[in-house]
Amino acid sequence: MRTAAVESPSLSTTSGAAVKTEDVSFGNKPTDKGSPWTFVAIIELVIILALGIGLIAVANGNSDDGSSPSALAASASACSSSGSAAAVAATVEGCVTTIVGAGAGGFYTAYRLIFDAGVPGGQICIFEADVRTGGRIYSVRGQGDHSDLVVDAGGYRTFDTISPRTQYLITDRLNLTLDCYDPVSCLGKVVVNAEGHRIGYETFVDRIHELVVAAGVRVMLERPLTRIEKLGTSASPSTRLTFSTADGGTVSTTSNRVVLTLPQYPLQQVVRNSPGLGMSDALLSSVHAVQPVYAVKLYLYYEDAWWVTKYGLREGSFTSDGNAVSPPLQGRYHDGDIRCTDATQTSCYGFLQTQYFWDFSGRTQNYFARFQQNRSSVVTHLSQTVDGHIALADVHAEVMAFHNLTAADNIPAPTEGVLVTYNMASPWANTGWHYWTDASQLPTLEAFLSADNIHLINEAYSPAPSWAEGAIVLADNMIESLYGIPPPHSPVQYRARNYASEVWADAPHSVGSAPICENTCMRNGASLASFANNGGCNDGAEGSTLTSICDYGTDCADCGPRSASGGGGDAGFADDPACFMPDSKLLLANGSRIELAAAQVGMRVSSALGEGTITVVLVHPIGKKVKRFRVPTTHGDLVGTLSHPVHVNGTWLEASDAAALGLLPGLVTEIAHVVEYYNLEIDGDRPGASAHAYELNGHVVSGLGDSEVLNKRYPRQMVYKDAPAA
Repeated sequence: MRTAAVESPSLSTTSGAAVKTEDVSFGNKPTDKGSPWTFVAIIELVIILALGIGLIAVANGNSDDGSSPSALAASASACSSSGSAAAVAATVEGCVTTIVGAGAGGFYTAYRLIFDAGVPGGQICIFEADVRTGGRIYSVRGQGDHSDLVVDAGGYRTFDTISPRTQYLITDRLNLTLDCYDPVSCLGKVVVNAEGHRIGYETFVDRIHELVVAAGVRVMLERPLTRIEKLGTSASPSTRLTFSTADGGTVSTTSNRVVLTLPQYPLQQVVRNSPGLGMSDALLSSVHAVQPVYAVKLYLYYEDAWWVTKYGLREGSFTSDGNAVSPPLQGRYHDGDIRCTDATQTSCYGFLQTQYFWDFSGRTQNYFARFQQNRSSVVTHLSQTVDGHIALADVHAEVMAFHNLTAADNIPAPTEGVLVTYNMASPWANTGWHYWTDASQLPTLEAFLSADNIHLINEAYSPAPSWAEGAIVLADNMIESLYGIPPPHSPVQYRARNYASEVWADAPHSVGSAPICENTCMRNGASLASFANNGGCNDGAEGSTLTSICDYGTDCADCGPRSASGGGGDAGFADDPACFMPDSKLLLANGSRIELAAAQVGMRVSSALGEGTITVVLVHPIGKKVKRFRVPTTHGDLVGTLSHPVHVNGTWLEASDAAALGLLPGLVTEIAHVVEYYNLEIDGDRPGASAHAYELNGHVVSGLGDSEVLNKRYPRQMVYKDAPAA
């Protein structure tokens, strides 16, 4: 458990006595083995011991500093007679700038003030309500039977298109390393060490914490803000902030500038207790323009990571229905931390994410919330509760049933479950994240009370809600407004989105606003010519055939105009895409074979019809039982959809038609649960340049992908044979 030496400020009590503590070490990464000593606990212990010594001295008629018994009794009168430290009102001096909240937004603001704007670190104080730093970025380390795994109980990944500033901060300014979150497609990134092992997303917050403390910033834990009072004049504003302490006392400070990094509900509580803050009705209403999101995650620890070692499921998701009695599934094979002891990944252990649900009402927590150990922590280790084994057994049984596994498959039971629950009771956040209900209020909230030098920085009120990126953007905007210093990373256009009420077990729906369209395909500011006007909608939103290839709103030639408030989310696919199982054997142009799931854009492939280049790798989530075919080959069974065209006897036929004509000997049909299917687009950027085909398990199959242009020009499936040519 890492500890950091933090210099505490001078605390002047209302009686005039000065209490000074320095070099207080606190553990800011609690684990399942218990909470660490905190700043407050140490102070209370010192006071209790001092009182005990003082009372003994009084009884003896003198003190070791020469004070009279009456003087000692007077100083002790500030203490309660219960034997514990009294509620003392104290003042923290020297906080020219006060930041409320020690999460990513708070630490990043301090970091930029110090290292970019030149503000002395000793003039900055950070007050945190919780017993730990990091906020809703929470990496629980030392997990698993080998104590070498991490579970990210809060924020956990970045994306090139969603969080470029965060990625730049992590790699270019903090000198940390990012690697693939999803090992095949590598769209998301996670923080890793030199060996490539995950070390927790909170690592970047820890690094900033270390840097700002070394620069002189004072960090005080267990100090929830209760009240704000405006002082000074309009020409020279100042603000007094009052914080409560664990012993029932208060601590206050007066600052020239205040940065509030509070989520919505804690902010509302402070505002309601600060009648003199002078917020207009319009500003008060704007605080209600976001809504909290409740979320639950569950990770099961398996000593044998069977989904990888036995079935090669390194990436993808799975979903099944459930209710308050039977746990639903919504997990990802690639989300949990695993370690392999061999290069072939046949000996691995680690966590399988089996649940990741969120909504606005908490209904997706119906089964899981009752297993939460206590409301003071979002993390529950199911092995440490008397009834946790029930949840472990229930969820494991659902996972086995989903994958059609029985006792004969020798899958070991999980030995641990890490349950994460974010809801209204979550300490000092009362939510997992936020979404806008009226994004037009963003400028109002960003301005907040800046005329009084009171600023608001949190993902909740940002153009990128639900991401640490949002808080970083607002901090960058504040620094630029105050000091004229642009963001360290090139600006990216963010589009705040409105969300209406949720649909059960589904993401919130966008509500309409002005359409946007750029009639090209762009990604991070660069044109992707092969995806522009290719007949397939590839911007990752509704109706897409690929996820997040083109930036949202830049592929309108294929997608049509997009709403400025929409975008994001998983692509929607047909019920029966023409595809194959991920372990199908793909023939490369060099004569070698790889699993279809390992295919990458740019690879050269070969078949009896010639060679070609992969331009798109398609991954279609299925997550249900479907009808499919299985045909034996010398390379193992080829399994795919009956509608996928194959090349037999010099012509293209759907697999079902080829089987009916006896052209695919040994083909049988079956109904089985499929997690996801794969398919390839070959030379999609050059129609007619090749046969647009590839070979799987010795059979030549169609490589038109989901491109409408290619499929209409070369109609190989029945659905396209009667359609006009493109």
